[in-house]
Amino acid sequence: MVQLMDITKLIPEHYEILANWKQKNIIETLYLADTYGITDNLEKIYNKIKECGYKNISFHAHDKMQRALKNSLKAIELGAYSIDISHSSDGINGGNLQYEQISGYYKKQFV
Repeated sequence: MVQLMDITKLIPEHYEILANWKQKNIIETLYLADTYGITDNLEKIYNKIKECGYKNISFHAHDKMQRALKNSLKAIELGAYSIDISHSSDGINGGNLQYEQISGYYKKQFV
């Protein structure tokens, strides 16, 4: 696993390094971490990582701006391999995506 922290600060040179990395097949998943919970352009970032040749892209959301659920649902919509959740939102920067939030969302969708 490789985790890219603070994905809002990725620049073209970072994508070039990721695309040209010859051993990318050794990682099971590449994690995108929304370190400060401010990602507005998750779809753009996700697609750029996919264009770099990564198949299993996972997402780790922080809830500092109360957007962890929204951004995680977007990651799922984009085909995320996995997302991280935490019980009672333990974690830095406003906590992580709460199990209670996402389970409540899906309960409303399917019950």
